[in-house]
Amino acid sequence: QRRFAEELEEKVEVATARLAVMDRLKSDFVALASHELRTPLTALQGFSELLATRRFAPDEVRRLADIMRGEIERLGRIVSDFLDLARLERGLPPALRRAVVDPAPLIAAAVELFRRTRTTHRVELDMDGALPHVDADSDALDRVLKNLIGNALKYSPPGSCVRVRARAAHGVVTVDVEDEGPGIPAEERARVFEPYYRVRDAAALGPGTGLGLSVVKSLVEAHGGSVRADAAPGAGTRMTVTLPAVP
Repeated sequence: QRRFAEELEEKVEVATARLAVMDRLKSDFVALASHELRTPLTALQGFSELLATRRFAPDEVRRLADIMRGEIERLGRIVSDFLDLARLERGLPPALRRAVVDPAPLIAAAVELFRRTRTTHRVELDMDGALPHVDADSDALDRVLKNLIGNALKYSPPGSCVRVRARAAHGVVTVDVEDEGPGIPAEERARVFEPYYRVRDAAALGPGTGLGLSVVKSLVEAHGGSVRADAAPGAGTRMTVTLPAVP
């Protein structure tokens, strides 16, 4: 009986420590989330004031509009991540509207968006000529792609390249997103998909909520797929998403 009481006490201590860690992470998350929301809003305010008070050539207007669109997309992803996290914490799966979707245009559009709005990096696309269709929610798939590409850009040094590769084999569609950043330590690769978790020293590389990859994982798994993090050849990180193809 004494041994049982000791084991129970130990389990309670472990559970209490975990709750304390989660509470601290949530507090950090609130501060980071406020920053993440404020950044695109500040950019949108600045660009809209420029367009309202100054004259620009048509090409410059298009360039500013592209940047504003990118910030709006970013804001939308952050809000969607919050909503998905709320569902996950209530034990609910992501809300999906699935249909037979051609993933190729979605992948190409996501890459093109970042090419236009992130001029400090190169974004390359290597895609099989034709990909099989997938049974997916196109909005959810779009968010998965943009979360992964945005993450790769955030943690890569200026002037580096983010490579997106899409291919089909053995009844699945696979998308790799590779960066040239500092990489993720092997012991932390599984944990990056936990809500609020951020790799050690990540704060020095850029702000973030620690939600993006946990949402990616929940969305991909809700489609019957998988996602994993590996070391990219040479340096950096490779995120691999696999989705079942429609027969």
